[in-house]
Amino acid sequence: MDEQASRIDDALILGLKRGVRGLYTRFQTERPPGTPGDGALLVLGRIQRLGTASMGELSSHFGVSGASMTQSVRTLENAGYVTRFRDPEDGRRVLVSPTTSGVELAMQGRAARDAWLRARLESLSADEVATLREAARLLARLASD
Repeated sequence: MDEQASRIDDALILGLKRGVRGLYTRFQTERPPGTPGDGALLVLGRIQRLGTASMGELSSHFGVSGASMTQSVRTLENAGYVTRFRDPEDGRRVLVSPTTSGVELAMQGRAARDAWLRARLESLSADEVATLREAARLLARLASD
């Protein structure tokens, strides 16, 4: 076993998975009550950041089928958080944009999650915050590869 492999043991892998899963699960609970499910809110957040997105772009980004994305977008549309319309340049494509209430909901959810995380981070020491700052950079790198 080489030196790199010996530093990467099952405990590290398990610890990372548990930590990331725990944060993700906690973020899911930090959403405004009575709002659509977590999957739909993730889609809404993406649409809100992009401004307008095609159904194909959304499906590709989330790695789901077109039918699955249609279901999420339909949930958001029925709740008044997005509008769907034909692409004026290519009538075959369906585009999705957030409504004013959709933008507000996405921003409220993001603010709630940020506030929860900020409160937890403020309870840590300066060294722990520095360690997490580096860990955040490395996790982003792992996720992008």
